[in-house]
Amino acid sequence: RVLGTTDQSPVALLADMDSDDQTSNATVLKGDPNRTCRKNAVIYLAQKKHSTYDRDSYGYLMRSIDLVQRNYLSIGNHSDNTDLIIFHTGAFDQKDLDAFEEAYGAEFRAMISFVDLEGTKYWKRPSWHKNDNPLEWYAYPLFSEGYRRMMHWFAIDIWQFFLDWGVQTGCNYEYVMRFDEDSFLHSPIHYNVFDFMRVNDYYYAFRLCAYEMQVTQRIWKLWRSSKENPQPLRDIDLDMCGVYNNFFVANVSFFQSQSVQKFLRFVDRQGMI
Repeated sequence: RVLGTTDQSPVALLADMDSDDQTSNATVLKGDPNRTCRKNAVIYLAQKKHSTYDRDSYGYLMRSIDLVQRNYLSIGNHSDNTDLIIFHTGAFDQKDLDAFEEAYGAEFRAMISFVDLEGTKYWKRPSWHKNDNPLEWYAYPLFSEGYRRMMHWFAIDIWQFFLDWGVQTGCNYEYVMRFDEDSFLHSPIHYNVFDFMRVNDYYYAFRLCAYEMQVTQRIWKLWRSSKENPQPLRDIDLDMCGVYNNFFVANVSFFQSQSVQKFLRFVDRQGMI
Protein backbone atom coordinates (compact mmCIF):
# COMPACT_ATOMS: atom_id res chain seq x y z
CA ARG A 1 0.00 0.00 0.00
CA VAL A 2 2.82 2.40 0.80
CA LEU A 3 5.55 2.49 -1.82
CA GLY A 4 9.07 3.23 -0.67
CA THR A 5 12.62 2.51 -1.76
CA THR A 6 15.43 3.46 0.55
CA ASP A 7 15.60 5.11 3.95
CA GLN A 8 14.94 8.85 3.91
CA SER A 9 13.17 8.65 0.55
CA PRO A 10 9.68 10.11 0.15
CA VAL A 11 6.97 7.48 -0.11
CA ALA A 12 3.71 7.73 -1.96
CA LEU A 13 0.55 7.54 0.12
CA LEU A 14 -2.02 6.11 -2.23
CA ALA A 15 -5.21 8.17 -2.12
CA ASP A 16 -8.60 7.27 -3.51
CA MET A 17 -9.17 8.89 -6.86
CA ASP A 18 -12.02 11.34 -7.25
CA SER A 19 -14.51 10.26 -9.87
CA ASP A 20 -14.17 13.55 -11.74
CA ASP A 21 -10.45 14.07 -11.42
CA GLN A 22 -7.35 11.90 -11.26
CA THR A 23 -5.19 13.18 -8.44
CA SER A 24 -1.58 12.61 -7.59
CA ASN A 25 -0.51 10.74 -4.47
CA ALA A 26 0.41 12.55 -1.30
CA THR A 27 4.10 12.00 -0.69
CA VAL A 28 5.41 11.39 2.81
CA LEU A 29 8.97 12.00 3.94
CA LYS A 30 9.65 10.51 7.37
CA GLY A 31 12.44 11.49 9.70
CA ASP A 32 12.79 7.82 10.66
CA PRO A 33 11.09 5.31 8.31
CA ASN A 34 11.39 2.61 10.99
CA ARG A 35 9.53 4.53 13.70
CA THR A 36 6.16 3.04 14.58
CA CYS A 37 3.39 5.62 14.38
CA ARG A 38 1.81 6.79 17.63
CA LYS A 39 -1.86 7.36 18.40
CA ASN A 40 -1.59 11.14 18.66
CA ALA A 41 -0.09 13.82 16.45
CA VAL A 42 0.85 17.47 16.63
CA ILE A 43 0.04 18.85 13.18
CA TYR A 44 0.93 21.92 11.14
CA LEU A 45 -0.03 23.14 7.71
CA ALA A 46 3.11 25.06 6.82
CA GLN A 47 4.69 27.13 4.11
CA LYS A 48 7.93 29.05 3.87
CA LYS A 49 6.45 32.32 2.71
CA HIS A 50 2.89 33.27 3.56
CA SER A 51 0.65 33.37 0.48
CA THR A 52 -1.55 36.12 1.93
CA TYR A 53 0.60 38.16 4.33
CA ASP A 54 3.90 37.80 2.41
CA ARG A 55 5.80 37.21 5.64
CA ASP A 56 8.59 34.85 6.69
CA SER A 57 6.41 31.87 7.51
CA TYR A 58 9.40 29.57 7.97
CA GLY A 59 10.79 31.77 10.73
CA TYR A 60 7.43 31.76 12.52
CA LEU A 61 7.16 27.99 12.11
CA MET A 62 10.58 27.34 13.60
CA ARG A 63 9.76 29.54 16.59
CA SER A 64 6.42 27.76 17.07
CA ILE A 65 8.01 24.30 16.89
CA ASP A 66 10.81 25.37 19.22
CA LEU A 67 8.22 26.37 21.84
CA VAL A 68 6.19 23.17 21.33
CA GLN A 69 9.35 21.14 21.79
CA ARG A 70 10.47 23.10 24.84
CA ASN A 71 7.10 23.39 26.59
CA TYR A 72 5.44 20.11 25.69
CA LEU A 73 7.23 17.43 23.66
CA SER A 74 10.42 17.43 25.74
CA ILE A 75 8.51 17.15 29.02
CA GLY A 76 7.97 13.72 30.58
CA ASN A 77 7.12 11.04 28.02
CA HIS A 78 5.11 13.27 25.70
CA SER A 79 7.40 12.65 22.74
CA ASP A 80 6.97 8.89 23.20
CA ASN A 81 3.26 8.97 22.35
CA THR A 82 3.13 11.81 19.83
CA ASP A 83 4.09 12.24 16.18
CA LEU A 84 4.78 15.58 14.52
CA ILE A 85 3.22 15.90 11.07
CA ILE A 86 3.93 18.92 8.88
CA PHE A 87 1.60 19.18 5.90
CA HIS A 88 2.77 21.38 3.04
CA THR A 89 2.57 21.94 -0.71
CA GLY A 90 6.04 21.26 -2.04
CA ALA A 91 7.89 23.43 0.45
CA PHE A 92 9.78 20.98 2.69
CA ASP A 93 12.39 18.33 1.94
CA GLN A 94 15.39 16.41 3.27
CA LYS A 95 17.31 19.59 4.10
CA ASP A 96 14.56 20.62 6.50
CA LEU A 97 14.74 17.26 8.27
CA ASP A 98 18.49 17.80 8.63
CA ALA A 99 17.86 21.27 10.07
CA PHE A 100 15.47 19.88 12.68
CA GLU A 101 17.95 17.18 13.63
CA GLU A 102 20.73 19.73 13.99
CA ALA A 103 18.53 21.89 16.23
CA TYR A 104 16.88 19.20 18.38
CA GLY A 105 18.62 15.87 17.80
CA ALA A 106 17.91 12.56 16.12
CA GLU A 107 15.02 11.59 18.43
CA PHE A 108 13.14 14.74 17.48
CA ARG A 109 13.80 14.14 13.80
CA ALA A 110 12.35 10.63 14.18
CA MET A 111 8.99 12.10 15.23
CA ILE A 112 8.60 14.14 12.03
CA SER A 113 6.69 13.35 8.85
CA PHE A 114 6.46 15.83 5.97
CA VAL A 115 3.29 15.25 3.94
CA ASP A 116 3.15 16.98 0.56
CA LEU A 117 -0.45 17.71 -0.44
CA GLU A 118 0.35 19.40 -3.75
CA GLY A 119 -1.71 17.97 -6.60
CA THR A 120 -3.79 15.68 -4.41
CA LYS A 121 -7.52 15.52 -3.83
CA TYR A 122 -6.89 17.04 -0.40
CA TRP A 123 -5.63 20.32 -1.87
CA LYS A 124 -7.82 21.46 -4.72
CA ARG A 125 -11.01 23.32 -5.41
CA PRO A 126 -14.23 21.36 -4.94
CA SER A 127 -15.68 20.35 -8.29
CA TRP A 128 -18.49 22.90 -7.98
CA HIS A 129 -15.90 25.70 -7.77
CA LYS A 130 -13.63 24.32 -10.46
CA ASN A 131 -14.45 26.97 -13.06
CA ASP A 132 -15.04 29.89 -10.70
CA ASN A 133 -13.68 33.36 -11.24
CA PRO A 134 -12.01 34.18 -7.89
CA LEU A 135 -12.68 37.88 -8.45
CA GLU A 136 -16.34 37.11 -7.77
CA TRP A 137 -15.67 35.41 -4.45
CA TYR A 138 -16.74 37.07 -1.22
CA ALA A 139 -13.94 39.18 0.32
CA TYR A 140 -11.42 38.26 -2.37
CA PRO A 141 -8.45 38.90 -2.44
CA LEU A 142 -8.50 39.73 1.29
CA PHE A 143 -9.02 35.99 1.75
CA SER A 144 -6.87 34.49 -0.99
CA GLU A 145 -7.42 31.11 -2.59
CA GLY A 146 -4.54 29.68 -0.59
CA TYR A 147 -6.15 30.94 2.62
CA ARG A 148 -9.49 29.38 1.64
CA ARG A 149 -7.82 26.08 0.85
CA MET A 150 -6.27 26.16 4.31
CA MET A 151 -9.72 26.65 5.81
CA HIS A 152 -11.13 23.87 3.64
CA TRP A 153 -8.29 21.56 4.67
CA PHE A 154 -8.85 21.96 8.41
CA ALA A 155 -12.64 21.83 8.12
CA ILE A 156 -13.18 19.11 5.53
CA ASP A 157 -10.22 17.39 3.89
CA ILE A 158 -8.09 16.53 6.89
CA TRP A 159 -10.57 13.97 8.22
CA GLN A 160 -10.63 12.10 4.91
CA PHE A 161 -6.85 12.22 4.78
CA PHE A 162 -6.51 10.56 8.17
CA LEU A 163 -9.12 7.98 7.20
CA ASP A 164 -7.12 7.13 4.07
CA TRP A 165 -3.87 7.21 6.07
CA GLY A 166 -5.28 4.69 8.53
CA VAL A 167 -6.53 2.32 5.86
CA GLN A 168 -3.34 2.41 3.85
CA THR A 169 -0.70 2.44 6.58
CA GLY A 170 -2.41 1.12 9.71
CA CYS A 171 -1.71 4.41 11.50
CA ASN A 172 -5.07 5.23 13.04
CA TYR A 173 -4.67 8.47 14.95
CA GLU A 174 -7.04 9.07 17.85
CA TYR A 175 -6.30 12.77 18.46
CA VAL A 176 -4.59 15.55 16.57
CA MET A 177 -3.43 18.85 18.03
CA ARG A 178 -3.24 21.68 15.52
CA PHE A 179 -0.83 24.56 15.65
CA ASP A 180 -0.49 27.32 13.08
CA GLU A 181 2.94 28.65 12.17
CA ASP A 182 2.26 31.65 14.41
CA SER A 183 0.84 29.62 17.32
CA PHE A 184 3.21 30.01 20.26
CA LEU A 185 3.04 27.77 23.33
CA HIS A 186 4.56 30.04 25.97
CA SER A 187 4.12 27.94 29.13
CA PRO A 188 5.09 24.35 30.00
CA ILE A 189 2.32 21.73 29.93
CA HIS A 190 3.27 18.91 32.27
CA TYR A 191 0.20 16.72 31.78
CA ASN A 192 -0.58 14.71 28.65
CA VAL A 193 -3.09 16.75 26.63
CA PHE A 194 -4.31 13.74 24.66
CA ASP A 195 -4.84 11.62 27.77
CA PHE A 196 -6.73 14.54 29.32
CA MET A 197 -9.08 14.60 26.32
CA ARG A 198 -9.50 10.85 26.40
CA VAL A 199 -10.16 10.50 30.14
CA ASN A 200 -12.71 13.31 30.10
CA ASP A 201 -14.38 12.07 26.92
CA TYR A 202 -13.81 15.38 25.15
CA TYR A 203 -14.15 15.48 21.38
CA TYR A 204 -12.86 18.97 20.74
CA ALA A 205 -10.83 21.69 22.42
CA PHE A 206 -10.32 25.16 20.98
CA ARG A 207 -8.38 28.29 21.80
CA LEU A 208 -10.94 30.96 22.64
CA CYS A 209 -14.50 32.15 22.28
CA ALA A 210 -15.56 33.83 19.06
CA TYR A 211 -19.12 35.07 19.21
CA GLU A 212 -21.37 33.55 16.60
CA MET A 213 -21.70 35.84 13.63
CA GLN A 214 -24.57 36.85 11.43
CA VAL A 215 -22.95 35.28 8.36
CA THR A 216 -23.50 31.84 9.91
CA GLN A 217 -27.27 32.27 9.96
CA ARG A 218 -27.68 31.77 6.22
CA ILE A 219 -26.25 28.27 6.21
CA TRP A 220 -27.96 27.50 9.52
CA LYS A 221 -31.36 28.25 8.02
CA LEU A 222 -30.58 26.04 5.04
CA TRP A 223 -29.62 23.18 7.35
CA ARG A 224 -32.76 23.53 9.44
CA SER A 225 -35.03 23.72 6.39
CA SER A 226 -34.44 20.07 5.55
CA LYS A 227 -36.45 17.50 7.47
CA GLU A 228 -33.76 14.91 6.76
CA ASN A 229 -31.16 16.77 8.81
CA PRO A 230 -30.88 16.19 12.56
CA GLN A 231 -32.25 19.11 14.51
CA PRO A 232 -29.66 21.04 16.53
CA LEU A 233 -29.70 21.32 20.29
CA ARG A 234 -30.06 25.09 19.97
CA ASP A 235 -30.17 27.80 17.33
CA ILE A 236 -27.37 30.14 16.36
CA ASP A 237 -27.37 32.96 18.87
CA LEU A 238 -25.32 36.10 18.26
CA ASP A 239 -24.73 36.39 22.01
CA MET A 240 -23.41 32.85 22.36
CA CYS A 241 -19.81 31.70 22.29
CA GLY A 242 -18.62 30.00 19.13
CA VAL A 243 -15.28 28.47 18.22
CA TYR A 244 -12.06 30.30 17.34
CA ASN A 245 -9.77 27.48 16.39
CA ASN A 246 -6.38 28.31 14.94
CA PHE A 247 -5.37 25.99 17.76
CA PHE A 248 -7.44 22.88 18.44
CA VAL A 249 -7.31 19.34 19.75
CA ALA A 250 -9.72 16.99 18.00
CA ASN A 251 -10.92 13.43 18.31
CA VAL A 252 -10.38 12.17 14.77
CA SER A 253 -13.04 9.45 14.77
CA PHE A 254 -15.68 11.94 15.93
CA PHE A 255 -15.13 14.08 12.85
CA GLN A 256 -15.13 10.97 10.67
CA SER A 257 -18.47 9.82 12.08
CA GLN A 258 -21.46 9.64 9.76
CA SER A 259 -23.49 12.42 11.37
CA VAL A 260 -20.61 14.91 11.53
CA GLN A 261 -19.55 14.08 7.99
CA LYS A 262 -23.10 14.71 6.77
CA PHE A 263 -23.03 18.19 8.28
CA LEU A 264 -19.55 18.96 6.94
CA ARG A 265 -20.55 17.82 3.44
CA PHE A 266 -23.58 20.08 3.65
CA VAL A 267 -21.47 23.06 4.69
CA ASP A 268 -18.94 22.32 1.99
CA ARG A 269 -21.54 22.03 -0.75
CA GLN A 270 -22.90 25.50 -0.01
CA GLY A 271 -19.60 26.94 -1.20
CA MET A 272 -19.28 29.21 1.82
CA ILE A 273 -15.88 28.24 3.22
